[in-house]
Amino acid sequence: MTDERKTLRRAMAALVLGIIVASLDGTMVATALPVIVGDLGGLDQLPLVVSIYMLTSTIALPLYGRWSDAIGRKPLLLLAQLLFVVGGLLASTAATMSGLIFARAIQGAGAGGFMVLAQTIVGDMVPAERRSKYLGWIAALFAIGSITGPLAGGVIADNIGWQWVFLFASLVGLAGMAATFAFIPNLRQRADVNPDVLGSFLLAVALSSSVLIATLAGSVLEWTSPTVLTLAVVFLASSIALIEVERHQKDGILPVHFFRRRGVTAGMVVALVTGSTIFGFIVFIPVYVQLGLGESATASGLATLPLMLAFMVGSVLVGRAIARNGRYRIFPIAGTALIVTSFLLLSTMSSSTSFVVLGLYLVIGGLGVSMIMQVVVLAMQTTVPDTQIGTATSMAQLFRSFGGVLGVAALGSLLTVRLTVELSKLDLTSAGLDPDAIIETPALVDGLTESLQTAVREAASASVTFVFAVSVPITLVALVAAIRLPNRKIYEAVDA
Repeated sequence: MTDERKTLRRAMAALVLGIIVASLDGTMVATALPVIVGDLGGLDQLPLVVSIYMLTSTIALPLYGRWSDAIGRKPLLLLAQLLFVVGGLLASTAATMSGLIFARAIQGAGAGGFMVLAQTIVGDMVPAERRSKYLGWIAALFAIGSITGPLAGGVIADNIGWQWVFLFASLVGLAGMAATFAFIPNLRQRADVNPDVLGSFLLAVALSSSVLIATLAGSVLEWTSPTVLTLAVVFLASSIALIEVERHQKDGILPVHFFRRRGVTAGMVVALVTGSTIFGFIVFIPVYVQLGLGESATASGLATLPLMLAFMVGSVLVGRAIARNGRYRIFPIAGTALIVTSFLLLSTMSSSTSFVVLGLYLVIGGLGVSMIMQVVVLAMQTTVPDTQIGTATSMAQLFRSFGGVLGVAALGSLLTVRLTVELSKLDLTSAGLDPDAIIETPALVDGLTESLQTAVREAASASVTFVFAVSVPITLVALVAAIRLPNRKIYEAVDA
């Protein structure tokens, strides 16, 4: 075995821990969230717990991509892992939802570097014609963590305590730091990188204000409230300023010249839209199972296994297929079509839907996701010169994560509003409750009469399936964008 191959294998082994901890964290926490809400209260703040994590990771994405080009991938990956571990330790000691939200913000800032740096390291070390196979394995490893995550999160939350969900992820994160330090070489250093401090600041403001609008408007605050209107002005102003600043940057944090490439533009739209809907599977299926069906956190973890198994198997097969024939365009098209089909089927569920039927619907969705996540990254990497792989990878992750942030925030707010409407139709006053009380403390449902419990479960089920129905037309936009991807081979040369 050559020294180059040994180095690659060791680096991949080290990356495995970072990938697994990223996938474990997202799925473990998603499954444990209803239990956490039952302990700390505040169902209306549940979308913010997810959104703040995704927001800070999204803001950090382009920074990791840019600065890794300057000082190397290894130091940035170690920093990302350190932030993740510290945030996890703080989350495990949170006594309020506000404290948990703060801790998840720190954790998200670290998690933002895991996948983008792993994919960039693969882009540095593996030739384009073999890269899809490795990216497929990365997706499969992510799926393995995602498969075990829901079940592990449910078991831990039900039997040990939700705090250990964060402690476990932090321990795996520490092991990942040790492996990174020992086995990953420091790659791709460029002394001429532009820090683009102003562009980074404007991007952070634009992302933050847009997520706050999606989270607060229509649920916590009225659309016409001064706060929402102010946030809208801030978003528009910062977005316009960001575009203007980046137009005059030679190598800015948001490269405007990237958008002139059809493959990049189409890939970004696919990543943005599918990101906003894919997280619907991860976040809202546990809510449906626990609140709509009245099952435990462990059961909700088991319910997501078909989704992750299909994603894992599909990712490996898709990676091999692309490596064999060199073309990728058909997979995002087929993948978005499958996700649309899955959401259509999920929107027909009720509180009497069996786990077998739910599993079949999620298999379709998992296969669809497997054809998109890594393929969009590959499409964007092979659409730009090798010197811009880091930036292209971070852009793909940025748009996917930003779509996820907006999707969870907006769809979560929609879920809260819809659930309030459904609960207001019930006679909760006879139990001394109102819709806000149920939303704030879901555990109160267990104290209701059997008939009222059933009615509340049906209301929760109808609210979640409504969210899935809304996701259908959104995902259709991604299907149109996928059709616009160029039909080229991955190893064809790209002009700078």
